[in-house]
Amino acid sequence: MFTPVNFLGFYLAPMIIYVCWTVPVFAIVRYVLKRCGVLNFVWNAPLFEVAVFFILLALIVKGFNP
Repeated sequence: MFTPVNFLGFYLAPMIIYVCWTVPVFAIVRYVLKRCGVLNFVWNAPLFEVAVFFILLALIVKGFNP
């Protein structure tokens, strides 16, 4: 489903919808990683979090487009 989405008269790219799905999932994963202490063992935590976000985004895009 790579067609533009009409939202209140504005056409949005489908990637915006996927990012909106990814943000809450990422928030949960980030919370779990912090609680488990995984981020303490990572050399550059922000870079690791960006990588995790893009991995989750790729999984969500692939999940919606088999």
